[in-house]
Amino acid sequence: MIDVLLATLVIAYAAPQPWPYPSHPPGVSVLSDTGVLTAYNLGNHNGGMAIRHADGTLAHFFIALPNKINGRRYGCQLLPWVGEPASMRGTKCEVRPAVVIGKTRVRVSYWWGVFEDRRTKISDEMSAVQK
Repeated sequence: MIDVLLATLVIAYAAPQPWPYPSHPPGVSVLSDTGVLTAYNLGNHNGGMAIRHADGTLAHFFIALPNKINGRRYGCQLLPWVGEPASMRGTKCEVRPAVVIGKTRVRVSYWWGVFEDRRTKISDEMSAVQK
């Protein structure tokens, strides 16, 4: 749970500017990575997510808009998480995707971009995968 909170804080304060990423540019090489979703947050000016690989390493991604989860567009600021209180259910999304932070193994499609002069992974799509 601390990983989720730390990643959310890092993501939330990463860039005070207009949304920096549209969907992937034409012709860009789209790659994929797989792991358990550990963080997901869309803020007012940017968003990000993280996955944990089987070896314990983390991969972080900026989120491009529009983004898709399991092939469908979502504008959810947060996703459900393991241990989420019942009082929070349904407060973050119009329709909740079948993805749970801290539980669901996902495949993230991404490409390499540049943010503040650093090479970074940018994603506009993730899908739940079978274990």
